[in-house]
Amino acid sequence: MYVLSNKYRIEGATCVLYPMLLADICDKLKSSFYIIPSSIHEVLILPTDNTEEGENIRAIIKKVNDTQVALEDILSYSLYYYERDGYRLYRVE
Repeated sequence: MYVLSNKYRIEGATCVLYPMLLADICDKLKSSFYIIPSSIHEVLILPTDNTEEGENIRAIIKKVNDTQVALEDILSYSLYYYERDGYRLYRVE
């Protein structure tokens, strides 16, 4: 698992919007990956080629957001998947 943020670690979750960054991460990892919203300050990158664990990860996101993240720092309750084949970003349902 990797942490993605900016060098200041303040509002670093916006790094997912940097042009080509997700594709570069995908190429370096040689894998598709989940993007887990940790807070507005960072996201977690979890390499995987298996999307079947998404339901469990979404439950963890909800539990952590509800119990560990300050209300003003919650980024999202959604889980995202960046697919290596085609370099596409999806929200996991």
